[in-house]
Amino acid sequence: MDTPRNIVLLVADSLRYDAVHGAGPAASGLPWTLAHGVTFTQARSAGCWTLPATASLFTGRFPHAHGADAQTRALPRDVPTLAERLAEVGYHPHQVTANAATTDVFGLDRGFETVQRTWTKVPVRHTFFDPAFVLMSKPRVRKKLLDPTYLAGQMSQDVEAARVWLQDTASAVLDDARRILAEEEARGHRSFLFVNVMETHFPYHVADTFETLADTPWGAAEEIWSLFHLVNQTWLTTGKQPLTPARLSRLQERQRRSWQRLAARIDAFVEEMHAAGNLVVFCADHGDTFGEDDWVYHFSNVSEGGNRVPLHWVSPGDQGTGGSAPRNAPPSGGGPSIDVPVSTRDVFEGILWEA
Repeated sequence: MDTPRNIVLLVADSLRYDAVHGAGPAASGLPWTLAHGVTFTQARSAGCWTLPATASLFTGRFPHAHGADAQTRALPRDVPTLAERLAEVGYHPHQVTANAATTDVFGLDRGFETVQRTWTKVPVRHTFFDPAFVLMSKPRVRKKLLDPTYLAGQMSQDVEAARVWLQDTASAVLDDARRILAEEEARGHRSFLFVNVMETHFPYHVADTFETLADTPWGAAEEIWSLFHLVNQTWLTTGKQPLTPARLSRLQERQRRSWQRLAARIDAFVEEMHAAGNLVVFCADHGDTFGEDDWVYHFSNVSEGGNRVPLHWVSPGDQGTGGSAPRNAPPSGGGPSIDVPVSTRDVFEGILWEA
């Protein structure tokens, strides 16, 4: 088997399976990817928020095994990463990310030659109200208000990165990925590129900058209030659940809309990358919970995940998986599907196998 020219691992942060595939293949927004890649219909996230889930993608281990499963726990240095392993066989690893949690904040930059932080490059397009909303919404960021360096005007990376919560940056991320691959190609290098886009992440980009779906002042206020309670998990300290099924449904609809705005760009990028002879893996790191099993979260420190997430594997050439997994033809005449349960941590071994 020929090894891929380059390897691209593209992650849509927090994206649920049903946001992509809930209305069937024709409505997925991924016509090219579905027709030319392998679709895993029973993929489950290895972690329930970005840090443990991405660490599982990078190590092939469940969160309880790799240890990066809480706001105070970075990836241990003795755990080998995907970037390090791929460098050993000749790939040059680079990261383009819109999420600070995948960087040096938790040790997930290890093995990458460069880490492109989108929030340091894109112009800010939101108003003063929007960053204030971010500070209200994220406990880890809100604590920065008490930090003397913040009060002195020196925003930490964690606070500064929050700007991507409030504006669409996916096109900038994908263009940066294209630039890096072109530069490495010019050097005669093979690359491993990890790409994270945040449009499907809380608070879910339904417009170029933050907007509510509601078109009345009361409805908009209720939507913002619901987002606040979702991300702060207030019921864990109050014992009261303010998010009714109707409010959770509105938040779930925000993620569906965010995917609809992003899907065509993802599909075109996958097609472009594959045409150049690259392995392309598109997936979510984890999926938010909007009331299933009486649980609601975006951020959480519990160690394991399990949410159903999209996972699409487009190998160079024959798009095969070595013939070791059962395949079925999905509806509408698309490419093969694998309908047995897999974990996103298995992406680690799959990429190493192809490399």
